Amino acid sequence: FPKSDGGMITDDHIPVNEKAKIPTVDVIAYYPDCQQSSFGPTWHTVSDDMAHLDKNVLKAVGQTMIQVLYTEVIGGHPIRI
Repeated sequence: FPKSDGGMITDDHIPVNEKAKIPTVDVIAYYPDCQQSSFGPTWHTVSDDMAHLDKNVLKAVGQTMIQVLYTEVIGGHPIRI
């Protein structure tokens, strides 16, 4: 995960968080040079499927989330998000 500033986006997962009150993590690839979309050439197309997910990236995200959740427990009490 490179440390760099990015822009703000409005994503289609926001209603899941705000309306349904379901906490989510939205991991989005960033393709600044892609002409179709900065989300990549397959984003929201018929090719936007599991075949285009990188298992190594999913593993890194999962390990990062586990580490964050583990280290954010202070005094035995989880932080409220």
